[in-house]
Amino acid sequence: MIEKRLFIVSNRLPVDVNESGIANQGSAGFASAIEIYMQNSGKDESATFSQSFWVGIPGCSAEYWSKVAPHLPIHVTTLSDEDMLFYMIHH
Repeated sequence: MIEKRLFIVSNRLPVDVNESGIANQGSAGFASAIEIYMQNSGKDESATFSQSFWVGIPGCSAEYWSKVAPHLPIHVTTLSDEDMLFYMIHH
């Protein structure tokens, strides 16, 4: 069987973090549409992905994100302030 991977790149992650540092599933249209697709693709073996990756910005401060990220079923990779500044200047 061919291994399929799904990469989603968007400006936001599919979670919202409130001021208490609690994450909830995002309510944005794109995240909701992808969730429905992923639920339905599980019913069709030919459409199932072996891995999925979502790349985006958490939409909250680094302080809040550091409280939440360890409790989410995700792997977090962050950019340094220098890398983020470089990206903002050149894009």
